[in-house]
Amino acid sequence: MTRAYKQVFTVVFLALIFSFGKYLLMDEKIPLLKIIPKSISNDINSYSLNSLLSTVNEAEYSEPQNIEIEFAKHLFDLKVATFVDARDSAEFNLGHIQNALNISVESIDYCDEAINNLDKTNIIIVYCGGIECDLSVELSEYLVYDEGFEKVLVFEDGLSIWIENGYPINSTQLTNQPGESVNYQSFITLLLYVFLIALGVLYILIPKFRELRLHSNKHLILASKLILGIIFIYASIDKISNPLDFSNLLDNYHIIPAVFSNMIALYLPWLEMMLGLCLVFGVLLEGVTVLTIVLYGLFILLLFQAVVRGIDVHCGCFSVTGLQENTNLQLELVKRILEDILLLGLSIVLLVEIKE
Repeated sequence: MTRAYKQVFTVVFLALIFSFGKYLLMDEKIPLLKIIPKSISNDINSYSLNSLLSTVNEAEYSEPQNIEIEFAKHLFDLKVATFVDARDSAEFNLGHIQNALNISVESIDYCDEAINNLDKTNIIIVYCGGIECDLSVELSEYLVYDEGFEKVLVFEDGLSIWIENGYPINSTQLTNQPGESVNYQSFITLLLYVFLIALGVLYILIPKFRELRLHSNKHLILASKLILGIIFIYASIDKISNPLDFSNLLDNYHIIPAVFSNMIALYLPWLEMMLGLCLVFGVLLEGVTVLTIVLYGLFILLLFQAVVRGIDVHCGCFSVTGLQENTNLQLELVKRILEDILLLGLSIVLLVEIKE
């Protein structure tokens, strides 16, 4: 086991060296400790809210500002702000803040016309489903940092609190749009994953199956190393290229302190890259498989808590870019959990064979 610890330390240290080197070579460095957007303090009396409005109009903010519901409703009543819903069109069509526009952060590449129609000098209030949804944060940061908007406010309490207070909404029947039909391919994929996991469980539980020792087949072992290695390498590439986007995705899970998201986003993809290279080339295998098991266990817990809490979040497992519009994010998370369970199983098989 001492050898495994040494190998774990070696891989972790190498990933740290490469991630730090990449950070030094970045043209536009991101802060290691993430800057949390400030909240604009609210008060319920109209004098304070009017003063706050004057401050917003006169100030030059370099980052999105969080606001609470009293100020959001005040701006709504005065008709001095444009509300923008960051959810996908399917959710938007079911209900949204009255007169809000829809710019889905998950299909931002197709929203150029909608963004161009917004006045960059006006107050923009971005919201999504509720406090557990960070699509509003993603979209607000995109509008400020990528599109140059000057007065972007984030209403983090979102639609759920707006409805709870009985404020005006538009609610329409869901209309069918391209890509909104039931995704049978996703359900078939889920069934396949469940079937494979069930086979694995039966193989472990039934002695006659274990006597076949299929898990010791050298071709299966080689295939497992290559599959795990290639997946790790593929998963790391986009995240290495876009650490800030990956950091924002990590924030969506509401489990990692946001101040540390940038550091994790800079380091984790390089750890995945090192694990992938070691698996493909067959070096430091005992320590690498231990790390692989730990990582997949953490990934499963992270995704599972997001599903249980009902958080709509793009997984970010292989790419930091948004999914196709109208993608069922909860279904995608369940798929990723089942995939990670299968990959965890492969990792355990590898570790057992290496130790034997």
